[in-house]
Amino acid sequence: MELHEISEQTALLNNDGTLKSPGWSRHPYWKHSAGKAGFRVGEKAWDCYSITDEAGHFSIRVLFSELGYTGFFSIAFIDYALGQLAEVHGTKVLSRNTRMLADDPTADSAVTYADSSITIALVRKGAKHQILITAPYLVLPNGSIGLKADIVLHEKQDAESLNTAIPIDSTGRYWRHSRKLQAMEAEGILFINHITYYLTAGRSYGTMDWVRGYWPIREGWFAASASGCTDKGEMWRINLEGQYPEKDSSTVFSILFEDRLHKLDAASFSQPDDCSENWRILCKDGDADISIETESMLVSELGIKGTRTSKRLIPGLFSGFFILDDGRRIDISDAYGCIVEARSRW
Repeated sequence: MELHEISEQTALLNNDGTLKSPGWSRHPYWKHSAGKAGFRVGEKAWDCYSITDEAGHFSIRVLFSELGYTGFFSIAFIDYALGQLAEVHGTKVLSRNTRMLADDPTADSAVTYADSSITIALVRKGAKHQILITAPYLVLPNGSIGLKADIVLHEKQDAESLNTAIPIDSTGRYWRHSRKLQAMEAEGILFINHITYYLTAGRSYGTMDWVRGYWPIREGWFAASASGCTDKGEMWRINLEGQYPEKDSSTVFSILFEDRLHKLDAASFSQPDDCSENWRILCKDGDADISIETESMLVSELGIKGTRTSKRLIPGLFSGFFILDDGRRIDISDAYGCIVEARSRW
């Protein structure tokens, strides 16, 4: 897949709803107005935050999504020391006119969901992203029960991010619009089994995956990402994503290092059927070779109003190297990250 760089403001869609300006950019230039035409079954949107604390050897993933007529919301706790994870989720049937998530990735916004076992509030104001969650009955991998958190992520002003508008079919009728923010400085407080835990300064960071799109009746996608800091305190994030049905397919691979997007290349992604073998990301030009060691897998199934979605969440330890545009080689070892796979039928 060859994507051209977009460097100025442009409309995302044509009047007939097809993708107008496919490509990638260093800043969010696309203007998305799909929601004004009415809600369609194949239209999906989600905000996903991942907060990692290296000192505590854990990550928290918070998902707020609208999948056609279904809302899906989840909190996952990944314990890298034990190599295990736990998740709690909630669902909500959405009406045709129910739209919670904003179509502008930079807009101030606030969304909430609550039921008897989970609450999520995501608030964006300028460069601050605040995540408030409770999961009082979640059984964590170490056997403790209950999770509550108030976390703020600080987005650097004018920092580059990975933004894409990618066609899913040859007509441009189906498409995916996304923004990926690299490791942002995180601060906050957690209550784990009623024990207070503060995120570690300099070793806590968060990422955001913002996705909007219109998908066909049957579709699938996968992504692998990891974040971390060098010994000099430089923040980085690697991100790989692609569409099924390809298994060992050519995918889009990107590197965010400090405040700059360094490359957008094709890479192969070997995907074993289980966790008995390491997964691998390999750039064809030799600029990256990363092995992903996995130990556990969490499978979620969702079916409401004729829709069905299955998801695999696979935490892993990323080791290997990548090379920046200036030729500098960055070696990583046991960096915390995740693989996500999803398949849907509408």
